[in-house]
Amino acid sequence: TVEIVVGDKSADFLIVDVSAGGARVISEMDLEPGMKVVLQLPEDLQLMVKVVHTQSDGVGIQFEVGAADRTKMFDWISKTANRNNND
Repeated sequence: TVEIVVGDKSADFLIVDVSAGGARVISEMDLEPGMKVVLQLPEDLQLMVKVVHTQSDGVGIQFEVGAADRTKMFDWISKTANRNNND
């Protein structure tokens, strides 16, 4: 499961666009600029992010992670994209 976690609440989310510094996600959770949240990805990967803006087409987040977690995140995204392309 891919989730956004805020305190004791969590909700599924969809990554729409991703770059080295952040991403645009879609989630049912009410997120506000300045909030710090955790992205819970498979393989026990947790990434701390900051909400930078909200728009009708998604929520802009900025990654606040070190190089090792950033590498793990992009490895996971690459594996997921390759798996989806092969379906």
